Amino acid sequence: ARRAAGPLGAAGRAVQRVALSSGSQDAAHDLETLRKHKVTHILNVAYGVQNAFLNDFIYKTISILDLPETDITSYFPECFEFIEKAKIQDGVVLVHCNAGVSRAAAIVIGFLMNSERLSFASAFSLVKSARPSICPNPGFMEQLHKYQEQNIKANGSINDHD
Repeated sequence: ARRAAGPLGAAGRAVQRVALSSGSQDAAHDLETLRKHKVTHILNVAYGVQNAFLNDFIYKTISILDLPETDITSYFPECFEFIEKAKIQDGVVLVHCNAGVSRAAAIVIGFLMNSERLSFASAFSLVKSARPSICPNPGFMEQLHKYQEQNIKANGSINDHD
């Protein structure tokens, strides 16, 4: 995971500290790479992908279908709780799906929007800079935009520093 820095300070540090990277099942099955990046926790949001190293990492598996009609935001509370627990333990989290472009990216973007109170655009940009191949499906993109609107209504503002 590339370290994020720059104008998004706190969010960049959140990505760095939690090593919230989205990745593919290949990354999740490469023990050497996981150890190199000091991963401690793995959030598997793929459908039908087995966890490879049960004795080496703390896993959470939530089978999410990569379909535009899947309500990705309904999985946010459970995913965010796992990430937050890892953060409290100074853990490093890999969030992965099959290809690492849609589901995992949407979860990480949503987490940054929630925990750092970022706009969708800022959270997307931050994750895209760390993993250029991300491309959440159109349904997830629409839901993330609505999630931003809900966050603004609930919290009154966002913390972007563009």
